[in-house]
Amino acid sequence: PNSPGSNIELDSLVDTPFESGTDTGIGGEVRGNYATLNPLDENGSSAISNGNLDMGNSQGGLAWGTNRATIGASSGKYFAEYTCTASSGGFRQVIGVVSMEVANTGAAAPSNVSLNNLSDSAAYFNNGQKSLNGSTSSYGDAWTGGDVIGIALDVDANTVTFYKNGVSQGVASSALASDVAMTFAGGKISS
Repeated sequence: PNSPGSNIELDSLVDTPFESGTDTGIGGEVRGNYATLNPLDENGSSAISNGNLDMGNSQGGLAWGTNRATIGASSGKYFAEYTCTASSGGFRQVIGVVSMEVANTGAAAPSNVSLNNLSDSAAYFNNGQKSLNGSTSSYGDAWTGGDVIGIALDVDANTVTFYKNGVSQGVASSALASDVAMTFAGGKISS
């Protein structure tokens, strides 16, 4: 709640180490430990904000950058959504999944490393292309500001499927690495 006489809205989320509650579909009923973007696991010019929920760029349109989520998984099924708030020329946005074991910082990952060229990764670009372990090809619909991109990760079946505004773009990969923990990630590359 807001303080009496205050114009400040408080943003508070419940985060607990164990899942509890019953999901009836209303929303906000299940408490758990949820992933956010990890400020300690980024490269390039990526900049995160809003409680590690938003990702931007600190160096303009032609810089590179990748951020990974704080939690990885070696089994199970997971879903995340990304809302594109802006899209402009000079770069491509990319969202996807990548191994937690792939170097993302330091000398092994220079500033021009992005999600699209990391090994053990699958990515969906805002121009509709996909990248699997660094190999880019045609895939689905292009997306821009206001679009919601869903990522369905099945670690047990080694598959990832991307969605644009709730519509499946098809299975992007059925050959994800099977011996590593995977996590969600996002970034940008110069065009």
